[in-house]
Amino acid sequence: MNLLNLLNLLSLSDLLKKHIPNCLSAIRLLVVLPFVVGIYTVYTANYPANWHNVLIILLFSCIIVSDVLDGFLARKWQSATVWGAKLDIIADASYIIATLTIFAYLYITPAWFVVVMLAKCAEFILTSKIMNSLEKSQKSQKSPNKPRVAVFDKIGKTAVSAVMLLPSVFLLRNILDYRLIMTVFVYLLTVALVISFLHRVGKIIQLKKGLRGLQ
Repeated sequence: MNLLNLLNLLSLSDLLKKHIPNCLSAIRLLVVLPFVVGIYTVYTANYPANWHNVLIILLFSCIIVSDVLDGFLARKWQSATVWGAKLDIIADASYIIATLTIFAYLYITPAWFVVVMLAKCAEFILTSKIMNSLEKSQKSQKSPNKPRVAVFDKIGKTAVSAVMLLPSVFLLRNILDYRLIMTVFVYLLTVALVISFLHRVGKIIQLKKGLRGLQ
């Protein structure tokens, strides 16, 4: 292999590393609709075909694996971008709201939980912007040249991850009392989301106090 071919190969490798995480997020976004339709089909059919069950399991696996891999690869290859981070958040939010909506429509989980998650999405965006602005004013960001799209907290991130895994209980409906388990999870997750909100508000208050101290 001559030097020119080697350089071309390295350039192609860098290009792939830059776009693979975003492609995974895009795939997750595209899989959301077929997954939701699959849940509806399996639930409403009297005797769903075996391949229907296999299909929604494969789609669910694709969603979860892509969610894990896109962030991991972006960090590993140092190819994270603002656009990629936004796409990741949009894909996750679309999946969560769509699945919770179909579960509410089928009376599997309470409809009010969809409103809770919509409120959480709005609160997450708003508080992230406020915290980013305050941290920028204090010049306390670790990477000032790469502003964060979102500010995560451990409780909220764990709760949202649990919501993303919630359909796995439905997929095990033949061996579990899935309605009871999912309902209990919804109430526990609601409590966790409220705690996350209070934590984020407390963080904003703390940042504002710190900013006043610098003035």
